[in-house]
Amino acid sequence: MRHCWWKRVCISTIYLSLHLVSICAHEKYFGLEQEVLTTFVLGANPTIILPGLSVHSYSDHLSSSNMKLFQIRSTAPTDTAEENKTTGENGVSTSQPPSKESSPDADKTENLKVSAETETPSVDKEETKSNSLSAETEKEDKSDSAAESTEAKVPKASYGIWSSITLRGGSKNDKEENKPEASTKNEGAVQAPSKDNVISKEDESKSSPVAKKEEEQKVSQADLSIWSGEDKDAFANKSHPGYSIESNPSTNVGGWLAHRAALQPADGVDPTCWIKEEVEESITQYDYMSMPLNRAPRILVLYGSLRPTSFSRKLAYEFARLLELLGCDVRTYNPRGLPVRDPALEKEVKVQELRALTHWSDGHVWVSPEMHGTITGTFKNQIDWIPLNTGSVRPTQGKTCLVAQANGGSQSFNAINALRLLARWMRMPCCTNQSSVPKAWQEFDDTGRMKESSYRDRVVDCAEEFAKFTAVMAPVSEELTDRFSERKEKMKEGRLLTQEEKENKKTIEQSAGG
Repeated sequence: MRHCWWKRVCISTIYLSLHLVSICAHEKYFGLEQEVLTTFVLGANPTIILPGLSVHSYSDHLSSSNMKLFQIRSTAPTDTAEENKTTGENGVSTSQPPSKESSPDADKTENLKVSAETETPSVDKEETKSNSLSAETEKEDKSDSAAESTEAKVPKASYGIWSSITLRGGSKNDKEENKPEASTKNEGAVQAPSKDNVISKEDESKSSPVAKKEEEQKVSQADLSIWSGEDKDAFANKSHPGYSIESNPSTNVGGWLAHRAALQPADGVDPTCWIKEEVEESITQYDYMSMPLNRAPRILVLYGSLRPTSFSRKLAYEFARLLELLGCDVRTYNPRGLPVRDPALEKEVKVQELRALTHWSDGHVWVSPEMHGTITGTFKNQIDWIPLNTGSVRPTQGKTCLVAQANGGSQSFNAINALRLLARWMRMPCCTNQSSVPKAWQEFDDTGRMKESSYRDRVVDCAEEFAKFTAVMAPVSEELTDRFSERKEKMKEGRLLTQEEKENKKTIEQSAGG
């Protein structure tokens, strides 16, 4: 039986080669790139790939726009029309005729079925050739019938040879001709892959990074009016969607109350909080409604790291919790998703959110790690997005500022000194106190809360002083920034001119005088 099996393979291989040559000659594919797939599926589901031929999955071929598919199938007659699906050792899903026990006489009468999904005028000639080959095969089967009766444990019908040839190629002019026709449900037709195994172009486009970016931009544009602060009253309202613990997963906006996440109950049990247990009773609190401010101070907290376990963020959250205890309206800004400073991106929703928060606030808390002796790029990028002026007025002038830093090593003041320099340049009066936490990895527990130490007491001091400082400075900030040069300009021009308007006016005056 072994000799008979190899003879069948050799004969079928010769026949397939002749058939391929005839197809190439008819379709004028000589000299073009061709890829041929030939697979033999035998009785116990082994798969033999002829050497030198490239193997591709059927889904790749069926989805090709310039494909011509020819299938040649030789098998014993069966009563069932549907084929059993099997998977070869190479992982390629194929279709195989069902194995069915039959008598030796029925096995010897094999019929050749040829199905072509393209126009093949030479099919009839090839059928006659295949019939002659089948006759020769029958003679050889008779000589080995004795061996087959003793060795065969699998019915002879399961040893039918099934193969498919895929020919790809053609010129640009043949695109319409090479499109695959719709396949009909024949017994000998190759079935297209199921929908579960095929990713449509629409699904693929939705999952691409470009599509996701476009979707985010659509969401950003739709929400731009909410986050840009155009409606000041709506933006200042406590019902604003930004008052949430988590940021929007697609745009990263909101999440202004992220510092409250550590205070959320776990399994119905409230976590311990050193601020409520040790500080609440002894800390100084003001009645802001009885003060000239007549409302809670609005504080914006910025931090300079995107690391999941960032100590500067943990320190910033401690400041936010303390300031809330002191009665302030606190919003923490999430720097994730903020693009690098580029004037072409000023309409990005994260940029608009940061600028709106700056206008909304009475004071800022700045916390940055020290990186290479100064503040991080993440923090500086946030400052760079805050405009130097709106018209001719700096939007940050008169707003208070508290600076702090977290160190991975010994205590340093390089970052807070850089922060003070920025605050002075932005005309923001700085709180006299400051905080620098050395070896921050030793000062926080696993839940992100500060351990008891003199550094934690300094944080409390800074927060208490800053709340008082802001409550006093916010009502008089406009008076403090009322300058002689600006009053003079208003009297002469009727308003404050922008820098561009000043330069244009200067150029006109010089041209007229010259």
